[in-house]
Amino acid sequence: MRKLVLFTAILASFVVNAVAQTFYPVTHTTGTQTVSGVAVTVTNSAGRTNFTPQYSCTAGPYYIGVTQPGGYVHSFSPGVTHIRLSVTDFQAEDTLRVNVNGSSFPITTAMLGDLTTCPDPGGPANNMTTVNGLVANALGGSAKRDVTVTFSTSPGFINNIEVLHDRINDGTGGGPTANGLIYSVEFALDTCLQKFEAWTTDTVQCRTRDLHLFATNFPNTTYSWTAPGSPVWVPSNTVYDPVVKSLPLTTADGNYIVTATRGACIYKDTVVVSVKQTPGTPLNPITYRGPKCAGDKDTVQFVSNLTAGGTTYIIKPSGQVVTCNIPPLLNFIELPNIQIADAGTYKGFSKSTEGCYTDTFSVVVSLSPQAQADFSYNAILGCDADTVKFTDQSNGINIWNWNFGDGGTSNIDNPTHTYPASSGTYNVKLVVSNGTCADSVTKQIVLNHPLVADFDMSVDSICQGKLVTFTNNSSATPATLPTYFWDFKDGNTSDQYNVTHTFLNYGVYNIEMTITDYLGCKKTATKTLVVDSLGSANFLSDSVICAGESIKFLGDYSTIGGTYAEWNFGDGHVIKDKFTIEHAYDNPGTYLVQLTANYRICPDTTYDQNVYVKPYPTIDLGKDTSLCPDGNPFIIKDMINASTAGVRWHWNTETKDTGSYINVHHPGKYAVTVDLDGCSATDTIEVKKNCYIDIPNVFTPNGDGYNDYFLPRQLLSRSVTKFSMTIFNRWGEVIFETNSINGRGWDGKVNDKEQPTGVYVYMIKATFANGYSENYQGNVTLLR
Repeated sequence: MRKLVLFTAILASFVVNAVAQTFYPVTHTTGTQTVSGVAVTVTNSAGRTNFTPQYSCTAGPYYIGVTQPGGYVHSFSPGVTHIRLSVTDFQAEDTLRVNVNGSSFPITTAMLGDLTTCPDPGGPANNMTTVNGLVANALGGSAKRDVTVTFSTSPGFINNIEVLHDRINDGTGGGPTANGLIYSVEFALDTCLQKFEAWTTDTVQCRTRDLHLFATNFPNTTYSWTAPGSPVWVPSNTVYDPVVKSLPLTTADGNYIVTATRGACIYKDTVVVSVKQTPGTPLNPITYRGPKCAGDKDTVQFVSNLTAGGTTYIIKPSGQVVTCNIPPLLNFIELPNIQIADAGTYKGFSKSTEGCYTDTFSVVVSLSPQAQADFSYNAILGCDADTVKFTDQSNGINIWNWNFGDGGTSNIDNPTHTYPASSGTYNVKLVVSNGTCADSVTKQIVLNHPLVADFDMSVDSICQGKLVTFTNNSSATPATLPTYFWDFKDGNTSDQYNVTHTFLNYGVYNIEMTITDYLGCKKTATKTLVVDSLGSANFLSDSVICAGESIKFLGDYSTIGGTYAEWNFGDGHVIKDKFTIEHAYDNPGTYLVQLTANYRICPDTTYDQNVYVKPYPTIDLGKDTSLCPDGNPFIIKDMINASTAGVRWHWNTETKDTGSYINVHHPGKYAVTVDLDGCSATDTIEVKKNCYIDIPNVFTPNGDGYNDYFLPRQLLSRSVTKFSMTIFNRWGEVIFETNSINGRGWDGKVNDKEQPTGVYVYMIKATFANGYSENYQGNVTLLR
């Protein structure tokens, strides 16, 4: 409770007894001397003091230098009540601090005064102040100041003080310097000046509540308390700490005064009391709605007669304090999920806005007979399914509802359930009841014996004779040792975890890996591996041909894993995907024929063979010629190969001549085939008749100088010795006759009369120089 009035003991002693305060100076700088019955010892704390007495104004003889640490320690036996320090030569960079009884003692501005015996200005009125418990000169510059510092630790005694001087600026930075501080020490031993006060620990005084009073407890001191009205003092009003029982509402207000007498010293102080109204409560202010079942919602309510404002508190059995800030008559707390641990004694009280409390009331909150759910289980693992036996371990119940976490349910106490999967996690929930309360428990059942067969192959397609790496990715129950069986489908197997295998034969292999777990359960994984043939290519064909001849190639290559086959005939021609093919070479030479079988995996295979193409021989019998019947024979010969070794000739004559030439006696067509190293060439010459005239079949007697006469051409008639020609019209009448070899022929007139355009018939007889005769008959057309 706050102290409202403080009448200091110092003031009381002066007012009551008018006892004069006496300070005794300490003048020695080292050692121990007795001053007014007190043994005062002066020591140096760290070696920076000057033991030669120094004085300034009336201060001295203690001098503390500038740069050295430490100061003076003044010890008192017995202890004293007051200390006064008089300090001079105080500049802006000086600070003074004090330790009392070995601890730092903060100086306040109220402790400062002016050293009136010194002409320098000083004291709080002249810029002397305190900073963080230290005495400082707030004026700045090199102005000197003086100050007195008076302090007490009443009601305790001062056994020693240490005076320390800190120099903020020693002159090295360009600021003012000084030789240090000069101070004097005085002490007083006056118990009547010790601090005295009265107070109460009750921050608010409330009706019907006790008032607890206290005063400074001095030894050998008598106390007397007075108060308004007729308070009831316990144990009495003559102790330093009495209790006033059950304050009334109005008559207890006022000043509670304590007088303490110790010898010649009399102390007084006052505590002002103002009594407030204590809130009332009904007969049973705290209640609850239960009993409830665990997990239900319950309510604990405390009702008080608080007016507007105030606060109600409800204390749970755990000690937790819940503050209710709703209208007083509705103050309650909810227990939304009450549990057995929430049962117990709940306490409640209210506090008014003035700080007065009601009495504390309590209620015991209990729960209905509880249903406690629990169960255990035993799993029997299998390959295709797992069977779990459940055992109820609940208390206080007679109704069961099971949910097995996979859609299955049961309402018997100890069910058995089969899970279709051999590996899984299931949340099994049991709900039990006793007709009033229910409870549930959920447990996670882990049926963890997975069995998965799986593996990877380094490749899924290889060439015959290659190595394949099989990586096992199977999984089984942890901490067990499954077995593995590999079947490569080529007659080979393995029981290793990871394996490699070489496939010597081509084909399609369905590789199987079977894993068997500790229960004897098996799982098999299958993957397909394609092994392609190494491939082959070959062909049959002639190796020597003549230019221009075709050659048949009979190819043979493996199509297993093949993508295509390609013929390259070495002459710029490329053909794909033919087993049998014919090809002709136009030019002689040596040609590298290649058959390449291309495979998707295995290396391509190429077979090649040279084809030698021999050139055809060249033959020339010359130009066609002519021969008169019964004329002199002449020679037809091979004009190119006659001197070539190894050449053979085959003539189409009746005598099948084989020489390089023949004698020709008659007109006709003559052919010879020349064979050179198996290659042949043929040439043909026609020997025509050279002893007959060339008879035109049309003439135009129009006087233009071209074809104006009808007569056989003279170029081929040079060997004609006799000649006759008769022209007939279409009626068979002779209209022109001549036997002149050198004549112009018929001019298209009869008796100088132009004949009409049309077709006329001629008959010609010619006799040649060799006596041979020929007759010709034909038609000639006359055109105008």
